[in-house]
Amino acid sequence: MKVRKAAALLGLVLLPTMARAEGKAESHLETRFFHLRSSVEGAGTVDLSGMEIRWALLDPRGSFRLVLPALSVTGPASVVSLGPTFANLRKAPEEPDGSGPPTETGPSAEDLSEPVVLTAAKEADVRQYGLGDARLQLRRQVGRDAGWGRFFLDGGVKLPTADEKNGLGTGETDLWTGVAWTYEGWVVNLEAFVEWVRLGDPWGITLQDGPGAGFFLEFPGGRGDFGVGMEAARAALEGDPARIQAVVDGHRRGKSVEWGIAVTAGLTESAPDLGISFALRF
Repeated sequence: MKVRKAAALLGLVLLPTMARAEGKAESHLETRFFHLRSSVEGAGTVDLSGMEIRWALLDPRGSFRLVLPALSVTGPASVVSLGPTFANLRKAPEEPDGSGPPTETGPSAEDLSEPVVLTAAKEADVRQYGLGDARLQLRRQVGRDAGWGRFFLDGGVKLPTADEKNGLGTGETDLWTGVAWTYEGWVVNLEAFVEWVRLGDPWGITLQDGPGAGFFLEFPGGRGDFGVGMEAARAALEGDPARIQAVVDGHRRGKSVEWGIAVTAGLTESAPDLGISFALRF
């Protein structure tokens, strides 16, 4: 427990400092509401709903985020992998007139990743709720802007703040690191990422570490955009197929609030069957 607290404190102190290192940064709050459904073979379905409060620190070359979730989960006892990766953050286009806070050439209000949840209910209709696992996420640009796009280093840590006895987390620390590439075109923007995820092993269960990757097409508009993509990662449990899901999302920017909607569909049995989220950025 002392090691966990020390790691959390170190992250909270060092990561925002790194995010501010290359220029003046500004902060804002993001709120996301989501619901995901995942089938458990022979046992029914797991429903996960929740709300996340995110504090984001942005500058022109990257971002830092602290994510605090509250979760409600219903379903049979099982290990459910909700989301293929942990670090992917989508792009938020800059305002046409250049006004507003620093924008990220990569992350946006939508974070499509979810933690691995260890559901503990013995009956399918038992509901558990409480604090989820907090996450610290960092993205920094590498090198200068170029005609063929920009590169970023991604990384983060998931802290075991959830109550694993109630099935709201694994009770272990997860880590990830990766590289992302973005390209802004006249008609379509492109983004791709690869990463490596290390999953902490709960008592009596071995979760598989491994790679994740994704590719997105984004079609920008005047004050909004529409995007489609696909994400894949190694299965959390040995013997399960790789986690693959399709993503459709859209954003709309107002004068003081940006909102976004994302829908995911699992393409393999180990991915969530369906997910939907609604995000607000202030």
